[in-house]
Amino acid sequence: MAELDFRGYLRSLPHPNSQDWGDRYTPTQVELPLKVQTVISRQSQDPTQQRQEPPERFEVLDGVLRFASDHVLLVGKPGSGKSTALQRLCCEEAQKALAVIENGQVDFTIPVLVELRDRRDGSVANWIQKSLRRVRLDEATIEDLLLAGRFLLLFDGLNELPTSDAWAALDEFQRDQDFCANPRIFTTRELGAGADLGIEKKLEMLPLTEPQMRQFIENRLPGQAESLLRQLKERLRELAETPLLLKILCDVVQDSPDGQLPQNRGELFRQEFVRRYEKFKPSHTLPTSGDSRRFTAELLQHLAFTMIQGDPHTDPCKPTSSWLTISKTKAEKVLEDYLTGRVETPAQNAKAWLEDLLRFKLLVVKDLDHIEFLHQLFQEYYAAEKLLALLPTLSHAELKQDYLNYLKWTEVIALMLGLLHNETQALQTVDLSLQVDLRLGARLAGRVKWRFQEQAVMLVSNQKVDENLQNELLGETRSSIAETKLLNILRDSTSSSLRSAAFALGKAGSSLAVPKLLELAKELDGGLRQTAFNALEKIGTDAAILGLLDFVTNNSDFDGSYRGICSLLAMDSDTAIPKLFKTLENSNHDTRWRIAHIISSVVPEQFSKEFLKLLYPFRENPDPGIQEVITCITNELSKKNSHLEFLITAEINYLNHTRPAMDAMFEKMRSPDCVLKLLDDFESLDWMARTGIARTLGEIGLEIAVPKLIEALEDLEPSVREAAAEALGKINSDIAVPHLLKALGDEDYRVRNATTKTLVEISSEMAIFGLLTVLRHTDYYVRLNAVSALCQIGSDLAVPGLIDLLNDLDFTDIHEKTVEALENIGNPQALLTLWQYYKNIHFWYVAKSINTIQNRCGFYNYEIAQVSVEERERKRGSFTKSSITSNDQLYDNILMTIFDSGRNIESSPKEIRSLDEESLRHILIHAVNAKYSNVAEAEAYNKGGKTDILVRINGEKILIAECKIWHGENGLAKALDQLLQRYVTWRDTKLALLIFSRNQKFSDVVQKIPQEIKQHQYFVREGNSNLKKAWFRFTVCYPDDRDRELTLTILAFDIPS
Repeated sequence: MAELDFRGYLRSLPHPNSQDWGDRYTPTQVELPLKVQTVISRQSQDPTQQRQEPPERFEVLDGVLRFASDHVLLVGKPGSGKSTALQRLCCEEAQKALAVIENGQVDFTIPVLVELRDRRDGSVANWIQKSLRRVRLDEATIEDLLLAGRFLLLFDGLNELPTSDAWAALDEFQRDQDFCANPRIFTTRELGAGADLGIEKKLEMLPLTEPQMRQFIENRLPGQAESLLRQLKERLRELAETPLLLKILCDVVQDSPDGQLPQNRGELFRQEFVRRYEKFKPSHTLPTSGDSRRFTAELLQHLAFTMIQGDPHTDPCKPTSSWLTISKTKAEKVLEDYLTGRVETPAQNAKAWLEDLLRFKLLVVKDLDHIEFLHQLFQEYYAAEKLLALLPTLSHAELKQDYLNYLKWTEVIALMLGLLHNETQALQTVDLSLQVDLRLGARLAGRVKWRFQEQAVMLVSNQKVDENLQNELLGETRSSIAETKLLNILRDSTSSSLRSAAFALGKAGSSLAVPKLLELAKELDGGLRQTAFNALEKIGTDAAILGLLDFVTNNSDFDGSYRGICSLLAMDSDTAIPKLFKTLENSNHDTRWRIAHIISSVVPEQFSKEFLKLLYPFRENPDPGIQEVITCITNELSKKNSHLEFLITAEINYLNHTRPAMDAMFEKMRSPDCVLKLLDDFESLDWMARTGIARTLGEIGLEIAVPKLIEALEDLEPSVREAAAEALGKINSDIAVPHLLKALGDEDYRVRNATTKTLVEISSEMAIFGLLTVLRHTDYYVRLNAVSALCQIGSDLAVPGLIDLLNDLDFTDIHEKTVEALENIGNPQALLTLWQYYKNIHFWYVAKSINTIQNRCGFYNYEIAQVSVEERERKRGSFTKSSITSNDQLYDNILMTIFDSGRNIESSPKEIRSLDEESLRHILIHAVNAKYSNVAEAEAYNKGGKTDILVRINGEKILIAECKIWHGENGLAKALDQLLQRYVTWRDTKLALLIFSRNQKFSDVVQKIPQEIKQHQYFVREGNSNLKKAWFRFTVCYPDDRDRELTLTILAFDIPS
């Protein structure tokens, strides 16, 4: 491929300090070195557990570039500097590429920034083509460049992808191994399972520290930093935690005639709009059109509100995304519709006034065809003003269903509450939000105006939940009133909820809690002291750092020092390490050595060299004690690095020598004849040879090897069993599923792990249903690995079974893994069960799973979303028929689901067909629940006993069914008697018998079923039956009232054992 000329494109990328960029972004990297840190794994997130090592911190550009080759996701709040960082990185990499070109070289990386918010359709190659339009490349050329790994791809706004088609296109691109050599950096506002494209390495933007805030304010407003920080006090985090908010605050204060500070974020944006509005005045150089200025606020508010709403929700359980960009044509139509009836010539005014908003930078041009707000936060503010005006017209049901329940409206509502002067409306909104989701309600309680917060926080504290959850909710408010309540708990050393109060104060960033948290850090209870350290990390103020430094240097307890240093490194190593060394100058020998050993043990190997740079300023220190510490740390870190390099070198040498030989061998062994020879020799060889053959059979991947590999799962040697399990995964055969289920309980953990991985690789319906049948196995390892496999498969088919398992208190030993599986699947049907579980057992991982599922589905409360679905259907007239008719349709649909599942069992391997009646019943129930939102119950009490299957929808019983193994005509008659006499009430009208025929001539069974029913005492008449399908329909009568007619369906399945 001829070398392409990218110079024009690279020169066109705006410099970070250019005016074009400044219209939309805040070039904060020049003013503040923003920081990121690694996101710790799920296993390390328990706030009571000691962390093995602190998260690593970097300046933002250094961090994302370090991990770009393996693909990295940058997470941060709006205004934290994510987009700014990608813009700056794109520009800097463009300058590097130009320098390479100027030197006559062609080996350079091409940076491409793709803003995802306006990518609605097309392929990722097409998106890249759009970003590179100056170069005029076709998609084929772009794919060639992707295959060559020439791009640095910067995807901004993963959470802003506007359509499911766009998401699918990006997901497919990310999975394409042919293109994986291109370094990639993604940004997102929220982090949740399923919403991270499987990217393992994640970095999060850190909030500004007090010293950074002080420096920024001093640069913008010389001499006012200390005064401004003092006035902000507890409002500091809400008004100044991100660079964008801090910049707006400085601008507002600078232009404020009386120097009054806003009380909350809503007021901050209102004052910023007033400041910008004052500049929106017509002049000779910038004229305006007619009444443009008078309608400015209304136009911005209506446009923002419409864009937040996005496309209409065709399904309330699948909310549409907000529009962050909009075409000029669509924006003009939105404004025209709004102005119709308000002004003359609405179409003409909409066009002219939109141009005025763009000229005065109240809106900005995205590209030739699209426009957007200055930032998403401005869009949310203008929408909040519109919602504030609408609030008195909304019913409670409308507010809950159309706004509070959807995540896209949460920040809008929070901003609105800060502007709302009506106490009754404010408190009603908080009360309704608590009904939607407790944590949502708590967050919004802290966003009402200050004079309403005492009552709002009382609504939170009055919730009937356990003490630990109540403390968490108080922390969510971030209100000083709630902080006072939590501090009182900390002062009560006998309280059973000290840990949750400490955690909540840390999350709220309470600087008042620092002294008491430092006291708790000395406690003997390891969980409590770790929670105190974690809370101090989150608070992160100068007082917290100084307090920890004093604790570390004056505490002889090694464990306490270790935890304290980990917290210091996590808070701000650049600040903490120099202060720590300064403190060590006057410490004794034992203290210095203790701290040196701790530092050398907690710094991760891959960051040792960077960490050693922090020691350079101290190398010239004459103090012999400091030199001791430096020598100790240097020696320890050098040992780590040399060991690591040795392992890498050895691995490379091994691969270079063995891989070509292995490839050549496998090429010769792929014929069926060779496979048969391997199978014949299998049992006569020693265990090492059998292990090798099993692996080879997996690599070859022919189905004829499956029976021998199944036998090998029973081999005496664990290595052979492990290799057999791995090989079956590569061949991917359903026939092996029952045997693999058994192997989940193998005594050797390697075999269990290999088996779990294999079932994940198979991922068929049979594998899923098989795993569901062993969730209550007596062997702990079988249960654990079954849940683990279902977690990794991530199928909705598993949700009902996992929910049942979470409700079963006999299996609490695998509940954490069950919660993780429900989180990974992300089905919102699990939210109610998870919340009930969380209220009873206050475990951190449940809260995380709830949050992840909510972020993934876009709403908080599944039941409220379902109500919206039903109301929408009623409005469409789909409920105009009688309930009997609609229930008839549901009855038939559910029976068809059972019929399809039964036919799948008929064609399953004998190990599935040989399952007992209860296990077969569970497979049918799981199939129904997977399709109909957990409506089927097993062994549900009805009338005089427990019926096998009971299906309820919206409180009505749609189906009562009994499952029976065929034992002849008499058994069928007894089954019908049992169903009618024990389990059916006068109001129950939809029944079924599900017959499993074992080792019988099935055609005879099919003939005998209608003959026997027609002779039954409760038979009334025969309906539409289908002998070929073994599907029979009858009308029978209620035993005590022959005028009460019931529908009976009999489904028969041929399932030989």
